[in-house]
This record gives sequence, C-alpha cells and structure tokens, in this order.
Amino acid sequence: QYQRDFEFVIGQLEKGTCEGAVLALELKRTIHAHWGNVFNEITRGNPSAYGFMVSDENCTICGSTPLAFMSMENDEICLDTDAGTRPVTGNQAEDDAAEADLKASPKDQREHDIVVRAEEAALKAVAASGSVRVTVDKEVRRFSHIMHMYSVLEAKLRSDLTAGEALQTLYPPAAVTGLPKHDAALIGQSLETGLSGP
Repeated sequence: QYQRDFEFVIGQLEKGTCEGAVLALELKRTIHAHWGNVFNEITRGNPSAYGFMVSDENCTICGSTPLAFMSMENDEICLDTDAGTRPVTGNQAEDDAAEADLKASPKDQREHDIVVRAEEAALKAVAASGSVRVTVDKEVRRFSHIMHMYSVLEAKLRSDLTAGEALQTLYPPAAVTGLPKHDAALIGQSLETGLSGP
C-alpha cells in the first residue's frame, strides 16, 4: 500500500499538481493506559519544546513537538517552519558532521525552501501589505533525538482579521502538507480516503 501511495504522489509531482507533498506512514497500537500517563511518557521520551493535549468526551490527542507553528503578540504573527532533518546521537563530532551535511544538502535545502515559500504565500493572505519578513533563515536547532532546519516568518496582522481567523487561514503547516498547501492537502486526503486508486 505504501509503495502504491508513493508512486501516486510521484505522479502528482510529475504532473505539476503540486511542488511538494508529504506522505505519512500510519502506525496503530491499542493500549489501555490512562491518557495522562501516555502524555507524560511521550514528553519524557521526547522532551521537545512543546507538549500538547486536546481532549473531549470521545477521544484525547496528545504529543510532543519542537515546532510552535503560530504565535501572536499584539498584532504581530510569528510562524515557525521546519524542514530538513538529521538524527542527534549525543556524540559531538557525529552531530556536528550531521549538521554540516544538513546545511550542505541540496535535497534538504530545496525541501526547506518549498516550506518557506508556502508559508510566505499563506501569511501574505492575512498580513498587512508589505509586512511579511523572514527573521530567522535556515537555523539548525538540536533536540534530544533530532535536529531540524528552521526558518521563522513574521508579519503584521491585517486590521480586519482576528488571530483565530489568521490561524484558520494559515493551518495546516506546510511541513505536513506541501506546496501549494491546499492541493497538497487534497492529495493526502485522497490517499487517506482511498480515492487515489483501486
């Protein structure tokens, strides 16, 4: 199934439907632990900058991520983007070499540029004219198990929009869809619903 999905995405890229797309692999496991214990174990095992948990009467979603995605102070929007990854081993020489390889990799540079361009386009839709700027450009940040290449974009929110409306427009992150966001997300949706083929 994964191979078939992979070939479908390659076909969409070749046809020009999108410039970048993200193909995920779903893994499932049934557990009987309390959601609080699951959350604590996730954040202990992956101590990234942000832990999250959303719960209602039907289900609980929790996780750990190094990416804030969107934050806002007064009328200034800040978007974190990440694309380009290497493992962190704890060995200084190996990790320094991995970081140098990440910075020099044409594949990772291209992937990162696609994500930044997608977020710039999305941000312009909610930003005051001429206010979009890149304030951090391809900075490598290391975490407990992994390093990512980051860029940060900032802009002034249009006066006729709220933070909630901005989030609705900007979500989801390009790093989990591709470019253009909408078309890449539709490709992912077609795979998830089994509409890409027999």
